[in-house]
Amino acid sequence: MGFEIGKDGQSTGQLVEDLHAMKRVRDRISELRTSVEPNVPSHIVMYREIEADGQELDAILRKIQAELPEYDERFPDAHEQTLTSIASVDLGVKRVGLVQQQIAAARDIESLNPVALFQAWKQRMQPLLDAEIALAGCGKTEIEP
Repeated sequence: MGFEIGKDGQSTGQLVEDLHAMKRVRDRISELRTSVEPNVPSHIVMYREIEADGQELDAILRKIQAELPEYDERFPDAHEQTLTSIASVDLGVKRVGLVQQQIAAARDIESLNPVALFQAWKQRMQPLLDAEIALAGCGKTEIEP
């Protein structure tokens, strides 16, 4: 996409700006998610910490999703790369939707006693985590009580 930026300044510049914002927010979320201790209470805290970023990332991804088809029309020479970007953003929208469901589940179960919390985690959260892992195509994660 870089070469095409000069051909159509403002809308392309906005797309590039949105892509940078997406990466910045996605990296913040990823850093918090990968640095959390592998236990339920730590994950509950982490989900509280990423809630605002999850909402922001969803808004950015949806904006990019709307911008890419226009970019594709304006720059047909970049069509293959744009299709790859569209698929990546579509996957990102699905993943952030699952993360938002995880945030909601964490909020719903956080006040439970430790035994009930772990049971609720296994019943409500683990299927959402498994669905996200399946989307990303990586291995399963286990969380301790």
